[in-house]
Amino acid sequence: SLRIRNLTLPLPGIPRSEYSEEERIGQALLRLLAVYALRLTSADPDRHAVLGFDEAWVLLADAAGRTLVDRIARLGRAQNVTPLLATQVLGDAAELESLVGALFCFGVETDAEAERALRLLQLDPDDERLRRQLTGFRRGRCLFRDYTGRVGPIQVDLVDPDLLAALDTTPRPAPIAAAEVAGAEAAA
Repeated sequence: SLRIRNLTLPLPGIPRSEYSEEERIGQALLRLLAVYALRLTSADPDRHAVLGFDEAWVLLADAAGRTLVDRIARLGRAQNVTPLLATQVLGDAAELESLVGALFCFGVETDAEAERALRLLQLDPDDERLRRQLTGFRRGRCLFRDYTGRVGPIQVDLVDPDLLAALDTTPRPAPIAAAEVAGAEAAA
């Protein structure tokens, strides 16, 4: 797992021309890490590897990133690597539909997001019951589309706390160093 503390990424929907220097560097760094991770995971094609990307929307935000994801998907099949793309922004995901096998669409906040998720799942985006279902899903509930196109609701529970901790991407404040605590107590 490669984690980058304080990586500055652009907000979804911001035109590239409006990125700050830190956001451009953050996006470029994420792309470099994606290429490096592909190199690491494809080194031994006899051993299956999984390459997971959180915040994959950053890679999908422009043509260069979509080309990289396309390359990862195609090379991954040849090198026995399964890419996992996690995103909270579904806007451009439909462009990659031909490269995607199984889909997990977890709970969303708005009807517009639910409609995009239903389109991606190849379901009727106007089905009010399905939209309500998606906006009501929480804590591991999702709609799953398998490799044959069948779609149904499932529950995903990670029972191993160590695995859950390893996969957790919830931002947390940096721990306070003992020296800072001692200095604060001395000042008080």
